[in-house]
Amino acid sequence: MKIIATALLSLCLTLTASAEIRIWKDASGAHEIKAELVGVAGGKVTLKREDGTMLSMSITKLSKEDQALLGGGSGGAEGDWPQWRGPNRDDVSKETGLLKKWPAGGPKRVWVSEEAGLGYSGFAVVGGKLYTMGLYDAEEKLICIDTATGKKLWETPVGPILKNGWGDGPRATPSVANGMVYTTGGTGEVICADAATGKQVWSKSL
Repeated sequence: MKIIATALLSLCLTLTASAEIRIWKDASGAHEIKAELVGVAGGKVTLKREDGTMLSMSITKLSKEDQALLGGGSGGAEGDWPQWRGPNRDDVSKETGLLKKWPAGGPKRVWVSEEAGLGYSGFAVVGGKLYTMGLYDAEEKLICIDTATGKKLWETPVGPILKNGWGDGPRATPSVANGMVYTTGGTGEVICADAATGKQVWSKSL
């Protein structure tokens, strides 16, 4: 079973800062909250209150000063990883503000998914959604997982199982562009699906 853990914060979060509690203000200046920055993904910021409860909101709802602290609200786009080896296929991330050293014992695990099936596919992360492939029984599927909760949002069939002496299952990493997600099954099926719903737009057998 392929297990995905958001302890891999550099993959699932677009920004991670040191565990420092500060005062955050909303755009009107009328409300404020003392909280620790957890991360930024898909245009939303996640904060952790002093009592341990989590709060997620659009970056645009924060004051201009807080938006500037988060890089002008552009962290979600800069932190996206839309294809194999990243935006430029050079294994270089544009994320900023990352921890220089993890805390003792490593970062706190936020969630674990055991719904990703078997296989060797990599991950694409865009707009707070994680896309990968997995083998379920005798069928390979493209799946989408919410990076905030670990919940599987949708799955769509790609093709039959690839049997291989080195291990069964899909190998391809999905690519995301212009609201669509593209991937290739182990036996040569190429599909394009709607990135939001998983509905197949077209397919082609190679």
